[in-house]
Amino acid sequence: MEPAEIEGVLARHESVARAVVIARDAASGAKRLVAYVVPAPGHTVAGGPLKEHVGAVLPEYMVPSAGVPIANVSLTPNGKLDQRALPVPGPDSDDEVTLPDGPAEVLLGTLFAEVLGRDLIGRHQSFFDLGGDSLSAMRLKARLLAATGTDLAVRLIFEHPTVAALAARLGTGADPGLDERIVTLREGDGAPGVFCVPAVEGTSWNYRGLLDHLDPAVRVYGLQAWPLLAGAAPASLTDLAAAHVDAILGAQPDGPWHLIGWSFGGCVAHEVAVQLQRRGKQVASPVLLDVHPLFGDALAASGLTVDGHDVPAEAMEVLLAAERLRVGHVPGVFDGPVELFVAAADRLTLPDWDPYVRGPVRRHEVHAGHAEMLDPLVLRLYGAALTEMFR
Repeated sequence: MEPAEIEGVLARHESVARAVVIARDAASGAKRLVAYVVPAPGHTVAGGPLKEHVGAVLPEYMVPSAGVPIANVSLTPNGKLDQRALPVPGPDSDDEVTLPDGPAEVLLGTLFAEVLGRDLIGRHQSFFDLGGDSLSAMRLKARLLAATGTDLAVRLIFEHPTVAALAARLGTGADPGLDERIVTLREGDGAPGVFCVPAVEGTSWNYRGLLDHLDPAVRVYGLQAWPLLAGAAPASLTDLAAAHVDAILGAQPDGPWHLIGWSFGGCVAHEVAVQLQRRGKQVASPVLLDVHPLFGDALAASGLTVDGHDVPAEAMEVLLAAERLRVGHVPGVFDGPVELFVAAADRLTLPDWDPYVRGPVRRHEVHAGHAEMLDPLVLRLYGAALTEMFR
């Protein structure tokens, strides 16, 4: 990511005298783009218009999530940007926070704030832009169930992540005939679909950054699994993959099928590809994002830091379930090539995939860490390659 490109677009706005853009750590551990803006004389900085201005020129993943007004840009003695002098964005650094309206929105705003550890939530702010992730979405579901008795499908939080949008769905239940095992991340126009296989958390929400890199004609699906779905955890990784295969064939009966999986999800994607071939289906080359063929330790594969930190009970339950799934599983053999993207920044050597692939394993190095592979900023490093693979 080159912040200068975003800064140049911001500088063309009449209200901006100077702008600097940096990526800050969000509560979820992902990176969040923040724009620091020195207002032009006679102007004030409003985040909404600045986002619209940048969004009209650059793709969505390059639009800063917050705009923070500053008096001047501080430099270090060496003449470089002094990031320590920049204020940390508040709950919403844009000066246009619309408060929740009505009982349902007020309740959801309170629950959002409790789960995310914030004082104020605007009705149009995204749960995920404010630092939410799949595990905190599970906590939000549990809080809502305890407060109202409403057992909201977690996928609705991903599809309607603002207080206003989610409040409109309360009490509606699932759509008739909806398969909870799969969600459509983008409709496309009939081209063969890309199926995103979730990691240990069971949700595919973190694949949404792919949409900025794939051809708009390509339909993109996100598979869902336990713990997002009701019922017990699957008995084996083979059973988990079989459930995904059924969901995939229900959504797209005819091939070819494109699969992508990160971390533990990549292990499952490989098994899904093997099972599809056993059913006589044509599978395109699976795309595996930093995947160990024998999975390794589920705690490490999840991308969560454990040493020195408390692991929430929900997270530990999910991680231990993933560990149980991997025990005793021996990968099948996929008949065809596999695309393997490796997180080179971790400087780890992944074991050889060759015993489990009857075809070339094409290796692509990405200068990022394992947990960053689906970060929108990192996807820009290899998004063009994915565009070609998923045509």
